[in-house]
Amino acid sequence: MICPKCKQKTNHVINTKFFDEFNYLERERECRTNNCFNKFITYEQISPDNKKIPKLKIPEVKIRKIEARTLWQEHRFLNYASMLIGNVFAVLLDYLKENNLEEKFDEQTITILEIKNKDGEIYYKLEDDIEGKIYVYKKRGLKSNIIRKLLNSKEYWEGFKEIFKKDPSEEDKVKEHQQFQKSIVHPKTGIMSEKYNLDFFKQNEYLAYWCHKVGDKDFWQIWIKLN
Repeated sequence: MICPKCKQKTNHVINTKFFDEFNYLERERECRTNNCFNKFITYEQISPDNKKIPKLKIPEVKIRKIEARTLWQEHRFLNYASMLIGNVFAVLLDYLKENNLEEKFDEQTITILEIKNKDGEIYYKLEDDIEGKIYVYKKRGLKSNIIRKLLNSKEYWEGFKEIFKKDPSEEDKVKEHQQFQKSIVHPKTGIMSEKYNLDFFKQNEYLAYWCHKVGDKDFWQIWIKLN
């Protein structure tokens, strides 16, 4: 079934009802597309005269070559996202350790209510499900620090060499420093555009690990509020 919101087929049935008087099934579905999670209802009924629906002919899709600048932007975004998430959760783990909450977090009795970017600070809100206690913590300057570290890292520029088949010049590095922040926050092509969904970020092993750790839906909500 195609989701009416995002037009994708990645959805699953979460509830089913059968109506005797009308001889049909009502199915409640939830979209699994990474930035959608829309819920909708479909109905299933016996086809008149048991006629089969003819098979659709799917046209052959030609794969276009991806431009180097597109690959570089994807490289930039994956590295930025992995460093941002890595540092955000490293701060969280340090806080849990300092407050002797690691075991409770592993047992999932400490849950993440919210992690978001608020007035230049990363704001954490956790809850102890058993005791009902709320924990709040803030960390300033996290984003600016990781951008600086990323742009000065050897591994980042090795990616440049692999994509463009040349060593980065000083001019290339200056240009990247100037354009990095703008490219991240651009409303149409930036990191929050539809192209860069959960499947894209899961290409990175570290990001895939945290998706598994906190769940895809919760991870995506955290990601949205960080940017």
